[in-house]
Amino acid sequence: MSVRREALQILKNVSSGAFLSEELNKSRSENIALLRNITTGSLRNKTYLDYLIKKNSKIRFKKIHEDIRIILEMSLYQYIFLDGIPDYTIVDEAVKLTKKVSHKGSVGFVNGLLRNFMRKKDFEVDLKGKEYYLTRYSVPEKYFDYLEKNYSKDKLEEILKLNNTDDNFTIRTNFTKLTRDELIKSLGVKYNVKKDMLTKSGIIVEDPKDIFKTDEFKNGKFYVQDSGSILISELLNPKEDSLVLDMCANPGGKTTHLLEILNKTGRVVAWDIKDMVELRENTKRLGLSNLEIETRDATIYDEKYNEKFDYVLLDAPCSAIGLIRRHPEIRYKEVDLESITCVQEKLIDNAGKYLKPGGLLMYSTCSVLEEENENIVDEFLEKNRNFEKIKTFGKDTFKTDPTMEADGFSISLLRRI
Repeated sequence: MSVRREALQILKNVSSGAFLSEELNKSRSENIALLRNITTGSLRNKTYLDYLIKKNSKIRFKKIHEDIRIILEMSLYQYIFLDGIPDYTIVDEAVKLTKKVSHKGSVGFVNGLLRNFMRKKDFEVDLKGKEYYLTRYSVPEKYFDYLEKNYSKDKLEEILKLNNTDDNFTIRTNFTKLTRDELIKSLGVKYNVKKDMLTKSGIIVEDPKDIFKTDEFKNGKFYVQDSGSILISELLNPKEDSLVLDMCANPGGKTTHLLEILNKTGRVVAWDIKDMVELRENTKRLGLSNLEIETRDATIYDEKYNEKFDYVLLDAPCSAIGLIRRHPEIRYKEVDLESITCVQEKLIDNAGKYLKPGGLLMYSTCSVLEEENENIVDEFLEKNRNFEKIKTFGKDTFKTDPTMEADGFSISLLRRI
């Protein structure tokens, strides 16, 4: 199967609800780099590309068949954003693919639209204000509203642009085996690496090809994790010999980090509603112990754990809107915030009850929306006067963003008085 034929099928699957990363992981393409680039780039810029199609099409957009729309999106993405692919190749590949999936009329339509666009070279978005940004950067409205409220215009545009570029490949040093400098020296023989400036244990790896085949990975010297996610466990920073609860642990990145921080002392109890196969595998690879795993619904309160834990990490299920750079399909998924925040409220209420007096509760999400973070924490504090906020980097709720070389996480640290 050709790269573009496979890209078409992957994008159709994503449109039907599949996750792009899972679809790409299943691919056996010999040109996986181009496949990843076309699919990811087309999704990151989908609203913008669709705008250009509407602007140049004589057919109403809603009447364009899904296959043809995706072929046009992929072709325009390659023409506008990718260097090194000749114009005639882009058109020829699009025409050949259209012949395989549609009829002669569609072939003429695709050929004509692409050639007309390449001749006019009109990349502009003729909209103003908020509508311009939503269209040009293919960004969800709620996400844009948050940025507009909290950032300057220059910072807002910088974040929007970064969200449409490739994210970093960041790894977390396993401090039970070696230091960050030692890992940098070891990996630096084969890779370009640098310290992640947001965290104490993170390392950014450029072009991490075959990194999972390295002895460093096999011997559990690092774990792949975004720096914003790494920061959460570092800020909770449980003391050795502590009892820690990770309430929504799957897939287990933060759980293993907590175990590393405890340095083979104390114990971490990991709960999740899903079976944690990946957590078990990574705990073994990283050489960690003192872990208790239990499959359970954390929204249901269990009195036997009342005031049992020194630390509670609640990385709550959320809209995941902070991950739109890494997972671009999130931009186009319908989100039921009311249902999500209802679950978050139940979880944080239970988390507070499980904590000992004097203990620390970390509430975090991979969303930057206030509805899922500040509002949840403030409502919890209103009902629980025996808790107080602890500022993180001078803020009640600290948020990471792409300008920090991280995904969008929100972090709130609370102490039970």
